Amino acid sequence: MQPRSLDKNLDIPAEVKEIVRKEFGVPLTDIKPETRFIEDLRGDVLSELAIYAECEKKFEIQIPEEDRDKLKTYGALEKYVVDLVAKTPQDEFGPDGI
Repeated sequence: MQPRSLDKNLDIPAEVKEIVRKEFGVPLTDIKPETRFIEDLRGDVLSELAIYAECEKKFEIQIPEEDRDKLKTYGALEKYVVDLVAKTPQDEFGPDGI
């Protein structure tokens, strides 16, 4: 298992929102918890896959395919990523590498 290298001060909700903003090219103010990727932001399946992949890379997590069907809004994705990062150990030894 590779140690995780996430910054402890990382603002995960803001980072998820930025990933969505970049992928869909919309202002941050247009992204609300209920914002749907396909219907509201005019995305498609490839856009969704791109944001899932970017979240996996940025936060060093894995989003299983079976969970992706539940992540169709910004709010659902943000909560999922926050919860997953919180329960994933920082590295195999502990937060201080001991």
